Amino acid sequence: MQLKIMAEGITQIYNTMDCKVMNVGANDLALGGEFFSHIQSMAKFPMISANIISSKTGQP
Repeated sequence: MQLKIMAEGITQIYNTMDCKVMNVGANDLALGGEFFSHIQSMAKFPMISANIISSKTGQP
């Protein structure tokens, strides 16, 4: 639970800082895809990565 609160707080800080883009790393996915989707919906900036593939579609 504490890690989820921290992740939400960091996302809010990035929004306040007017972050232009974020590169997604392994730690960003550690709490699972569903929670990552929640964080993505909170973010006012795009998230990019060269090596994430959907397990459902097989697409980047």
